[in-house]
Amino acid sequence: MRTQIHIKFHLVIQRTITLVLVSLLLLGCTAQPEATPTVPPTTEPILEPTPLPPTLEPTEVPLTPTPLPFGPSYSDVPYIPDGNVEHLLDIYIPEGVEGALPVVMLLHAFGWHKDHHTITGPAEIVVENGYAAVAVEYGVEGEHARFIEDGFCALAWLYENAAEYNLDKEKIVVYGISLGGTITSLLAGVDDRGPFMSSCPYTLPEDYQILGGITYGSPFILNLKNLEMRDLYRDANNLEYTEVQQIFVKLNTVPPEEWPTSDQLSDLERGIAQQLPRYWVNGNEPPLLLMHGANDPWPAQAEEFAQILEASGVEAEFVLIPGGSHRSYPVDVWSEYVLAFLFRLFGN
Repeated sequence: MRTQIHIKFHLVIQRTITLVLVSLLLLGCTAQPEATPTVPPTTEPILEPTPLPPTLEPTEVPLTPTPLPFGPSYSDVPYIPDGNVEHLLDIYIPEGVEGALPVVMLLHAFGWHKDHHTITGPAEIVVENGYAAVAVEYGVEGEHARFIEDGFCALAWLYENAAEYNLDKEKIVVYGISLGGTITSLLAGVDDRGPFMSSCPYTLPEDYQILGGITYGSPFILNLKNLEMRDLYRDANNLEYTEVQQIFVKLNTVPPEEWPTSDQLSDLERGIAQQLPRYWVNGNEPPLLLMHGANDPWPAQAEEFAQILEASGVEAEFVLIPGGSHRSYPVDVWSEYVLAFLFRLFGN
């Protein structure tokens, strides 16, 4: 009996232990693992771009760049190294043209286009046709009113420095507007340059002559009513108004063809006469194209001067531009005459 009780007790203990082990085993299988802490990313988050305002939205870049405005290849080059802003010039060189270039020397007006930077219209047309252009500044007022001397010195500078800029010194045509045209006719006609080049650091060969001259709206014949011209001759010769007036009156009493030799003229009066294109006409001038606007106040002067030149054996053409005034002209008509003249003289 005691043996059976002992066996039963032993079986109960054994079963209890088994149940405890099984329970522990089941508990271990169903336990949840400890959560692994989340490590923040080491890289910065990717941000979305902020939209541009409508006015700043990027635009498509055109394949063809916008052309640069026309301008000189060399600007404000001194032709007299004295620091005077009235002794500067601009040089315009066409691109892609080989060989020594024919060149047009440009002289601005007195009362308008009164600056060598403002004569870019003619310069651009010249360059577009394969020629170089040189726009010259010169003195017109007060103690610097040496416009004829400056014109000759600029021409001498151009002649001596032509090779440095790939220019042909034997193919120079001068174009002048208003007073610039008066200077042009003197550059074409003066035989004795000595009085006008005494202070110039450059020289011209004695037998040198420009290839031709073109003028627009220029006064050539002595005119007592032209007060602007009297201002110029007063300042250029350091005279008073009354003195200029008296000299003009005196010159009008002597035929222009007698100005060089007449004993009726004083040295001062003859010196003033030498500053007028009419003084030098002798048939040795190069071809001249004298243009005037039909609405200009002085076309009769250009026409008369052309007749005087032709009578002396000079190749001179007077052209009246329809619709042209003293300050403007139809560019297409102007270009037709000017380019035909240049093509003929330059030979291409």
